[in-house]
Amino acid sequence: MKSIVATRHNIIANYIGAVWTALMGFVFVPFYLRYIGADGYGLVGVFLMLSSIMAIFDGGLGMVASRECAAFAGLPEPGKRDTVALLRTMEAVFWGVAVLAGLAVSLMAHWIVEFWINVPVQRVEETTAGVRLMGIALLFQFPAGFYSGCLNGLQHQVRLNVVVALAATIRGVGALLVLSHVAPTIGAYFGWQALSGAVTALILRFTLWQLTGHTLNQPRFAPAMLKRVGNFAAGVAGINVLSLLLMQSDKIILSKVLSLEQFGYYTLAWALATMIYRVTGPLSTAYFPRLAQFSHSGDKRSLFSTYQNASRVIGMLVAPLCLWIAVFSRPILTLWTQNPSIAEAASLPLSLLSVGTMLHCFMHIPYSMQLALNHTSLAIWQNVIASAALVPLTYFLATHFGLIGAAVPWFILNLACVLVMPYLIHRKLHVPNLMSWYGQAIFWPVLLSGIALAIAYVCYADIPGNRLLSLSVVGVGLGFALLLVLMKEKLPLRRQP
Repeated sequence: MKSIVATRHNIIANYIGAVWTALMGFVFVPFYLRYIGADGYGLVGVFLMLSSIMAIFDGGLGMVASRECAAFAGLPEPGKRDTVALLRTMEAVFWGVAVLAGLAVSLMAHWIVEFWINVPVQRVEETTAGVRLMGIALLFQFPAGFYSGCLNGLQHQVRLNVVVALAATIRGVGALLVLSHVAPTIGAYFGWQALSGAVTALILRFTLWQLTGHTLNQPRFAPAMLKRVGNFAAGVAGINVLSLLLMQSDKIILSKVLSLEQFGYYTLAWALATMIYRVTGPLSTAYFPRLAQFSHSGDKRSLFSTYQNASRVIGMLVAPLCLWIAVFSRPILTLWTQNPSIAEAASLPLSLLSVGTMLHCFMHIPYSMQLALNHTSLAIWQNVIASAALVPLTYFLATHFGLIGAAVPWFILNLACVLVMPYLIHRKLHVPNLMSWYGQAIFWPVLLSGIALAIAYVCYADIPGNRLLSLSVVGVGLGFALLLVLMKEKLPLRRQP
């Protein structure tokens, strides 16, 4: 009962933190577009892409740290000391890699601008200065992710979300003040990102070592400690590298193939389509320690029950939100950016990316289940095949069909994954009730959300010229879809596993 209450508190805290962080990003984007333009926001997209690419250098240690921290409270004192020594070693690795990677980006700024990004000649100097500061900002983001993973594993997610929410507020408000009162340049934007990122990383570091209850004179680097987690770390590292290729290779290609302005449109569409991760992330983060605990204890009944429930809850939340964005992409973009031309250019890519992201989210809990059971081979093979298909498909469709073609591969690959991978996972890991999982996590949420949003779209199309009424119908459509999916729980439609 205590673990269930703690999980509920963590889920609530994660959602509050995620919603607030998403709100900070959502609110300030129109102002960023006003001061640095679509091409400047395209450079922000490059920054987000490089932040994700740095996950390659994680080496699987981030997930290892979270998994080790999940068992920390139940360890005897010698075991806790060993865990702290392991975390110290990982911390040193993370900071070393961060410094090298950040400096590499800063030193290669001119090469990145000249040979990679499509930048107008008159903006090369300004963009180069921005990329140099971008490297410093990247330096501090990498270890911040390590500390966040540790705090998630320790299940001190309430405190973590307080720090994350405050950091997002300072980052957004500060960037707006810098752009409006200091200099409306991309360099000023990234300078503030670097400063706020440094403060956030240091606060998270202090919080982690305060919560472990150990002093700062613990061993800082003990490579021998890494041997006992080497196999699991290697498997997770392989998944991370391949997941990175799957999630970022399209952006690497598009940042070269598309103009910086078009890449800015794609970045906007991607940011809005993947905002749903703010919904699934808190759930996955809260449920993974429980799945890992049940796996360690051998309590298969609780493990499978938690897996089914978590998948069902994610489906209930993801389907209405993603399909709503897909159906009403143009009015949502118009309301957000206050720019009809941007909405026209990005609306169809947003619809495709949103449906693809919905399909991707359906697989989050099955992925967590694989890690909880210490099984990584299926995820590795999935990402190998998907990554091998994504690169040529993205290049071909982007060069032949432009911005719209760029969004198609994400939808195709995630659809294939949802159709194939659950069967393989359930069979390989001996997880029961595959058809029940498909029904509760995907079929009913998608069907009921689709019905509600189809009705809302017909009503929206029949209201020409009245913007306020049209936007009201758009908002009511989301509420109707969520309500219908939630009401399903009260109807005799759910087959118990």
